[in-house]
Amino acid sequence: MKTITFDSWMDTFNPILGRGQDCGSVDGVGIGFGSYFSARQMAQSLGLLDGEPHIWTIHHNDEDDCWLISPGPECVNVIGYVVTRKPCGDLMVIW
Repeated sequence: MKTITFDSWMDTFNPILGRGQDCGSVDGVGIGFGSYFSARQMAQSLGLLDGEPHIWTIHHNDEDDCWLISPGPECVNVIGYVVTRKPCGDLMVIW
């Protein structure tokens, strides 16, 4: 899996800012949803009908003590989910 920086990810994938709950923020603006279901609903409400390719998981990496953002749903060490305007590919983002 390819790794990119958080700033590159922000520029490339355009996360939906200001609509998420308090499980992730950038400069104090919420970007994360507390459940996959909530993220999927947001993607669909924005007309991103294929939904899942636009949803990323924010999770904690115990090994490196950092946050990671990976494409699609995850279930281990999940902090929340993010919806992006551009669909995800095979990337891992270190936050």
